[in-house]
Amino acid sequence: MNAPIASTTRIVAIYGAALASLGFIWQVFTWAAARKNRVTVEVAYGFLAFGPNLVDCVNVTAVNRHDHAIRVASLGLVLQDNSGNRLTLLHPAPGDGLPGDVPAHDSRAAHPRLADLTPYGIDVYRPLRAWIRLGTGEEILSPARTLMKRT
Repeated sequence: MNAPIASTTRIVAIYGAALASLGFIWQVFTWAAARKNRVTVEVAYGFLAFGPNLVDCVNVTAVNRHDHAIRVASLGLVLQDNSGNRLTLLHPAPGDGLPGDVPAHDSRAAHPRLADLTPYGIDVYRPLRAWIRLGTGEEILSPARTLMKRT
């Protein structure tokens, strides 16, 4: 009579071990997913409206898809001379949300004037990349994008 009890105990033990292993794998998966970078950077051409006047600008937007706020410590543009050098935007325009905190599932942007960028060789007719550096030190680049096309 002990043989059926022993085999039942063995089956239950194997089933319990399998469930525990799956639970552990799920915890590792959710831990890794929670720490995955869910911040993106976008660069676009735009206009600032100052009364009746429009001023050309480059929009740099940080999009936060995390469940917690992030801190953008600095931002800028990659120079287009293939040197890999970066232009850091130090003086945000009034109303800019970057650098600064970006709440969960939200975005913030900076709008440097194009006239302030052209002396550094920024050309909206060539592919341009923006970057942000988070408070954690992680740097995120936007995809290269040509902001305007000649017709």
